[in-house]
Amino acid sequence: MGRLGRILSLIGICSYSLYLIHQPFMYEYKAALDQLGFRHPGLQVILGFPLYAMAAILAAWVMYVTVERGGIRVGKWLLAKRSNS
Repeated sequence: MGRLGRILSLIGICSYSLYLIHQPFMYEYKAALDQLGFRHPGLQVILGFPLYAMAAILAAWVMYVTVERGGIRVGKWLLAKRSNS
């Protein structure tokens, strides 16, 4: 698997977290760009989107590692406990 494949795999793994976090994160990111003086919508898209995408994916990965993995472990534990009964 090449570099692009690993990146896409990472996005796929944390896609649910990305879905949950992208909208509130977007509002905060836009507000930060406004405060830095980047108020033109075109400039916000050109400069902001790549940085936003990287930051949102990083935040989603952190959320996946800290929240989702724990939930997956609990689900597997409950399933194993139920199947042993």
